[in-house]
This record gives sequence, C-alpha cells and structure tokens, in this order.
Amino acid sequence: MPPSVREHDAVHTGLVVKVGPGYPLPVTQDSDAVFRGESPDEVKYLPLQVKEGDEALYLHANGHEIEVAGERYVIISQNAVLMVMRQDVPDDVSGIENL
Repeated sequence: MPPSVREHDAVHTGLVVKVGPGYPLPVTQDSDAVFRGESPDEVKYLPLQVKEGDEALYLHANGHEIEVAGERYVIISQNAVLMVMRQDVPDDVSGIENL
C-alpha cells in the first residue's frame, strides 16, 4: 500500500476551533407553544459532545481538508471523533460522586 493511503486511514489529533449547533431535533406538535411565546417553526438542537478548545482524536479518512487565509483546517463530523481531551478536567476526582 502506498504511504499516502496509510496516511488517510490514520488516526489524527487536532484542536477544535469551531463547533456546529448540534443535531436537529424533530419538531413536536405542541399546540400550546404559541401561547407560551415559542415559535412552532423554531428548530431545536441536541448539543455536540465536543466544545471549542478541546483536543480531539479523529479518523483522518472521514475529514475534509480546506485552507483558509493560509491556515489548514479539517472538517469532521461528530461520529469521526474517537476521543475528546479536555483541559478543564480536575486532577483530583475524589470529590466526584458516584452516578
């Protein structure tokens, strides 16, 4: 196999720069929404797991590389992310209660 094929099948890591709104949820037919001031046409989203500033381990084959103003970016979907590394995780987990 040529080296270029192996590179595209590899697992890469990168810094999350921007995150989309999430997965759109189906619109519910709530007849009282109009009376509560909610728009029945308003789309609601389920937030994504990754956040801006996270470091993500992802499958390179599922990414789309683009270049903007001399900077190279890789656009990937949530299902291509294998692991998220977040800096704000506490070192001492003894205070976390069992779920």
